[in-house]
Amino acid sequence: MGRVFVLALSLFFLGYIITNDAGAFAISLFFIVTFVQLILLIRYAESSFKKVRQFLDNIKQNNYATVYPVKFDGTETDDLHIEFNAILAKLKEDQLEKEANFQYFRTVFQHLSIGLITFEADGSVQILNTAAKRMLNIDKLTHIQEISGINKELYQAIDQLRTGGSELIKIAHPDGIMQLSVYAIELVLRDVKFKLVSLQNIQSELEEKKWRLGKTSFGCLHMK
Repeated sequence: MGRVFVLALSLFFLGYIITNDAGAFAISLFFIVTFVQLILLIRYAESSFKKVRQFLDNIKQNNYATVYPVKFDGTETDDLHIEFNAILAKLKEDQLEKEANFQYFRTVFQHLSIGLITFEADGSVQILNTAAKRMLNIDKLTHIQEISGINKELYQAIDQLRTGGSELIKIAHPDGIMQLSVYAIELVLRDVKFKLVSLQNIQSELEEKKWRLGKTSFGCLHMK
């Protein structure tokens, strides 16, 4: 504002001396002063525009490490840098908090006894927790289609199931046959579609029910 005010004042005096015919020297002097101030104002505006564009680019690229120099001289540039630094500091704090929350939930996912797999619409796998690795007997999973090499029925179930759908799939495992209960949920986060699939081995539960059923049948026969 100070630069604009000085330029406006110079233009006022330039108009005044021209109107009052103050002489060629005075008119030329004020004209040069006004012209220099106009050039300085244009350069300042261009410099500010470049800084604002750089600032917006940093935000767009999630780069919050930039620190703008502050001289505490009370200039408009100083005030602009102070505001930039305050905004970037707040955004960096929010980013660190989100990353901490993400790592927390990722750790929780890894330690769940239920197998969890999340993958995007193109099939790229985002999360594969420890339980899912153990059930599928793999160390990593890059694309969901790789599951077809383990069990085609399991892959088809994962690929075709929609939100709320579930299916029971039997797969071979080094530890024995597994009966996997497969459940799927389709979600959208920040305009990105992905699917969350849970895997739960219910083989022991089925065997226990079978044993109880057999015991009940044996009791009935014994009573007869």
